[in-house]
Parts: sequence; structure tokens; C-alpha cells
Amino acid sequence: MSDQSKIPEEEKELFQHLKVDYKRSKDDVWAEMEKNIDASPSVQEETPVVRINWLRYAAVGIVLIAAGTLSFMRFYAVEVLTNKGEFLSHTLPDGSDVHLNANSSISYHPYWWTFNRELEMEGEAFFEVEKGEKFQVLSQNGKTEVLGTSFNIYARKDIYLVYCSTGKVRVTNKAGNATVITPGEMANANQNAVSKEEIAAEKAIPWRSNKFNYNNVKMSQVINDLENHYNITIERKENEIDELLFTGFFDRPENPEDALQVICSVFELSFEKTDTFTYSIH
Repeated sequence: MSDQSKIPEEEKELFQHLKVDYKRSKDDVWAEMEKNIDASPSVQEETPVVRINWLRYAAVGIVLIAAGTLSFMRFYAVEVLTNKGEFLSHTLPDGSDVHLNANSSISYHPYWWTFNRELEMEGEAFFEVEKGEKFQVLSQNGKTEVLGTSFNIYARKDIYLVYCSTGKVRVTNKAGNATVITPGEMANANQNAVSKEEIAAEKAIPWRSNKFNYNNVKMSQVINDLENHYNITIERKENEIDELLFTGFFDRPENPEDALQVICSVFELSFEKTDTFTYSIH
């Protein structure tokens, strides 16, 4: 039996597929292997290096903090208000004083005041403004601008009245119409026009001297003032009562019954107390 018969069938099949080029030298074989090894991709992966630019992040942080601080300064607001039957004086950041009548309010930005002396106001208030940059009071029906002066604003519902005590005041209505008033003048700004007239201080701002003053004014406004001053509710059994025109100038009584007696006697009306803080006119 020949030697070939002793080789297992599996090894025979393996040797049949193994082709060796015996004509190549050992050096040629090694050279080919080295060539293949050099062409193979490296299995070693580089570890990524993360570089943190701390200076850049610090700059971004400073910008964000500054932006947040400016936003807080610009939009943080203080609101001062009075209830019915209450009077209050308030000093603004620049030393200007605001004296609020009953049922009135102001709102302003204290930390932004140095850059913009502006406030919103509703109701009635007397202002004593320190000299400085432009001072603005914004209301629903108009705008008042001054530099350094004292003045009174009445801004309730659709009524907007401004009286100048000292200095000069510019009054502008919602339509953009404007007028300048000087001491002793009152501006009346409605939706369509702005007019002005001369008037004595005690009649223009009677609440400052504890008086009531009305010149051909609707009863609805008179009743509203009584409600604010005495913290009461006044009911009317007839709607026509609101349209009556009242003229009168008198000291403010300590109790609402005396004030109602003065007003109702002009029109031969009567009133009664229906609850602790409620009256009815008929």
C-alpha cells in the first residue's frame, strides 16, 4: 500500500485547495506578507481629546447674567394704590412726591427710573416733580409730560383732566392731539380734542383742600366721587339721576349723609341708608 493511502480524506481535500507557488523564493513570500500587513488598517483607535475653552464659557455666563439683571431692572414694577376712603403720599426714586386721592393707583419701574422717569396712573393724584430728565405719566385716555413742576391729574373712565400748579405741562390725548398748559390752567383731553381754560386751584383740585367742587357736572361723576371718598355704595332707583347736571362748591362733610343731603336738595331728591355702607337715592 502506498503512503498516500494513509492520509485521511479531509486532509486530502485541504491539500488539493492549497496551491503553493514553489517558483517564488522565501524572500519574495515574506515581502508579499509585509506588503499586505502595511496595507491593513490599524486596529488601534485614537482616544478623542476634548478641549474646554473655559474663557469662552465664562464670557457667555457673564453675558447671560448681565442680560438677566437688565431684564429684571427693566420690568420689575412697584404698584402703589389707595382704597376707597383712603389717601396716601408716596416718594418716587428721584425724590418726586405723588399724593393719591381715594381709589387711585400708580405703577412704575424703580430700578429703571434713572433711565426713564415714567409711570402709569389711574384715578386722581397730585404730583410734585423734581427737576431732571423728562417725566411722563401715562393713563388710559392720555399722557402728561413735564420736566420739573407740580400738577394734578384726574383720570377716571373717559374723563382726563390735568391742572398745572407750577412750571409747564404738555397734555396729549389718545389721538395725538396736544396742548401745553401753564400755572392756573386746566387741560381737558377727550378722544377727539384737547382744550384748556384758566381756573382757580381750589376749584381745580378741591380734594387737596378737603372740598367738593362741581360746575355743571353729571351726577354720575358726583356720585362716583362720594363713593370713593366715603367708601360707600350709592344706588339709584331711576337711571335719569345719572344724567342730571350738578353745580356746587362746599366743604367735605365728615359723614356721607351730610354730603348726600347737600346734593339731593338741589334736585329735590331723597335718600335712605339701606345697609351699613349702602345708600339709595330716589
